Amino acid sequence: AKTIRRAGDLRHFSQLPLANWRLVSSDYLAATGTRIVAGRGFWDADRGQKVTVLAESLGRQLFPGENPVGQTIVWRGEGWSRTLTVVGLAADIRVCGRNPVPQAIAYVPHWLAGIH
Repeated sequence: AKTIRRAGDLRHFSQLPLANWRLVSSDYLAATGTRIVAGRGFWDADRGQKVTVLAESLGRQLFPGENPVGQTIVWRGEGWSRTLTVVGLAADIRVCGRNPVPQAIAYVPHWLAGIH
């Protein structure tokens, strides 16, 4: 998991949420039946663009009371950071168990595999 923040959030990285990043093909969300709840999934026309689709609960956490679509996030690892534009929100995936918890996932298109 890597830290994630909305652009302009100046909190120390230790106070930021963590998100798991899933590198996916442009048709992954549709192929897995993952419902888009706002915005859209990836399009082939996005190729080369720095875009992401966030899990719904992660989008709401980063942008409370706002629409995350069109907003900018910063993905940060050790010694690097990248800025991505949110193009959509996907329905949450929940971990199985007694009290399923939504996964904090940012879906990143495969063509961004080498951006960090």
